[in-house]
Amino acid sequence: MRRTVLAPCLLLVGLSGVRGPAAWGGDAPAAPPLAESPVDRLVAGLVEDRSAARGLAEEALAHADAATLRAVALALRDRLDAATVGADRASRPARTGAPPTVGVAHEVEWVRMGAADVAATLGAPAPDVDPVVVPATPALLEAWAKALRAGAITPLTEADSSGYEGQRVEVSASSQRAVVDDIEVTSHANGTTIADPIVGRVETGVRLAFTPRQRRAAGPIEVAFDAEVRRLHDPIVEETLDVFEGGATARVQRPEIVAATWQRTVTLPAHGEVFVLFPRGFAPTVDTRLVLRFRARTVAFPDAGPTPPR
Repeated sequence: MRRTVLAPCLLLVGLSGVRGPAAWGGDAPAAPPLAESPVDRLVAGLVEDRSAARGLAEEALAHADAATLRAVALALRDRLDAATVGADRASRPARTGAPPTVGVAHEVEWVRMGAADVAATLGAPAPDVDPVVVPATPALLEAWAKALRAGAITPLTEADSSGYEGQRVEVSASSQRAVVDDIEVTSHANGTTIADPIVGRVETGVRLAFTPRQRRAAGPIEVAFDAEVRRLHDPIVEETLDVFEGGATARVQRPEIVAATWQRTVTLPAHGEVFVLFPRGFAPTVDTRLVLRFRARTVAFPDAGPTPPR
């Protein structure tokens, strides 16, 4: 039993670079002088330069009880800290400092898949009404990579980022389309009439906002998702306007935006990953589906240091 207790302590006593007072004289084994306590005598011997004196302290340490071992380990740690920072314990910051700030790193990927490919790859039927959350497993991740190589997955956008715990993050992928939404008619003095199209822009795409929260260190991560998809109804409805005398007409476009939203809080492990399968209405056709791949892991952000002088 003494060997088990002694082993971790001997890792601490090999501190030859930490100098102590010459408490033991000579290289030959000799009894140490009186010190304030047995712990002080052991520490003084363990940091002694001369191997014979240090050997006596190590032999005494081998027969010390658990309380003495712990006191010696703490004293050696304090000596090492003092030697490193060049100050004694009273001048050092308290050991009960604030822990590192918790943050969350995220990986987000939006893709489009055929409804049949969703079922074949992720083992869940393509949803028709409500989104479905599927926890990622090694087997599903392997199937996902295989489907990506086979061209069954169309990537839309992806992003890697990190933020503080509780910080709202937004990721979006949008596109714009020009449409003729009105006509401007100008009549000139020479009797001519000119109709100029007025061009507008319609923005569509996907937007994902999420807020990760971790209730305890190394525990699960709660992610509050807020997703929105805006797509253009196809075909675009057109309207005919009478713009010229004599029955001449012009055609303008009346785009219809189809929007769908989803909010939900999902619990992930500390290093977790999920697939979110979106139903019809989020994708442009009934035979396709939008899929969100989301991964989160806990990271520690260093606390900000003092502002350097200018």
